[in-house]
Amino acid sequence: MGIYDFNALSKDEQATKAWEDGVFLMHREAEDVIYILFQVEGIYVEFHYDNKVNRITRINTFTNPDLLDAYFAG
Repeated sequence: MGIYDFNALSKDEQATKAWEDGVFLMHREAEDVIYILFQVEGIYVEFHYDNKVNRITRINTFTNPDLLDAYFAG
């Protein structure tokens, strides 16, 4: 499955695919948002979980490993 196919899935299908078939990589926190990162078939899938509303508010996908810098910045 490529990134375009993954992005064509509904948000619920994307979440299910990541949780069931993906590999959890790491998470990071910023203010009230927890960013949870998975890799699914060569695609990075980043969930934005908002603590205030207790739900995932956004799902980002990318393939460029340079975009992982935010997880390693300290």
